Amino acid sequence: MPGSYRMINYSLRPAKSVERKMLTEAMNRLSVFERIEDYRYIGFGSTFFTDFLLFHKSLGFKHMDSIEKDAFAKGRFSFNKPYSCIESYYEHSNDALPKIDLSQKNVLWLDYDDKLLTEMFADINTFFSSCGSGSMFIMSLNAEPDEVIVSEQGEKSRLMQLEDRIGSVKVPAGTKESDLSRKNLNQTYLKIINNEIQEAISKRNGGIEDVSQKLSYNQLFNFKYADGADMFTTGGVIYQQSDQDKFQKARFEDLAYIKTGIDPFKIEIPNLTLKEIKYIESYLPQNINLTTGKLKGVKPADDPDLPPSDVLKYTSIYRYFPNYTEAIL
Repeated sequence: MPGSYRMINYSLRPAKSVERKMLTEAMNRLSVFERIEDYRYIGFGSTFFTDFLLFHKSLGFKHMDSIEKDAFAKGRFSFNKPYSCIESYYEHSNDALPKIDLSQKNVLWLDYDDKLLTEMFADINTFFSSCGSGSMFIMSLNAEPDEVIVSEQGEKSRLMQLEDRIGSVKVPAGTKESDLSRKNLNQTYLKIINNEIQEAISKRNGGIEDVSQKLSYNQLFNFKYADGADMFTTGGVIYQQSDQDKFQKARFEDLAYIKTGIDPFKIEIPNLTLKEIKYIESYLPQNINLTTGKLKGVKPADDPDLPPSDVLKYTSIYRYFPNYTEAIL
């Protein structure tokens, strides 16, 4: 399918913007392994290079690689490249990733447009077979459930369509149609991706005799959000056993959005005006009831009667919410 850059201005997606800022904050904690500016960032720049702009300005990455599968638009991508430290690869990620030196510390964000596909496993295996200890892996994909297809040939269930895309061997045993619903699809994707990661690490560890050099992967991210289509993001850090104390020192668990299990952190954008947002912020961080969403100490005559659900949604993400300037980029 054509790149989504032709249809979507990524700077106008508020949930994505929130996720991007959360990821930036988590990336900064990688400095326990090495200076964060010495990491290599690898991603899909598109024409807007939104991630590259934020990560370079916030974290100081000096080595950045942008992968663009739509080689026919090379001129446009090249024109919009914001920094000279970005090296561009105009080919599919399956072909580009093996050409990049992954042996050092890297942050890789496979920010796919598509639903889960078999070629995504090749990218996972390429990265985890050679990335350096302290590297961060992030993967996003479309989590819209398939529509059941009914034709003269019969009914094609969601499960059958998933098996067509990734092969039946990759689908966890016992997967049901209900596991592929809008409510549960991200959890099924998480299981499949984590299985692939663990298999890749197991193969790599098989050739390592020194126990201190064996690798582990800790999941950190499990985001669920929608800027139109439902999206899912997972990721984490891979490190040698000798670096386990560094991983613990990073204290990723102190970040409220870190999710190491199957339950996601939901990024939900509240339906509020700018004036209402500023009003809520005047009561943050202490003067909001985090159970009811009620503002503490508001005089009845001054109460704007904001929907508690929207107050709670905003309270959970306000530190990462795009400001007015970002919203109109």
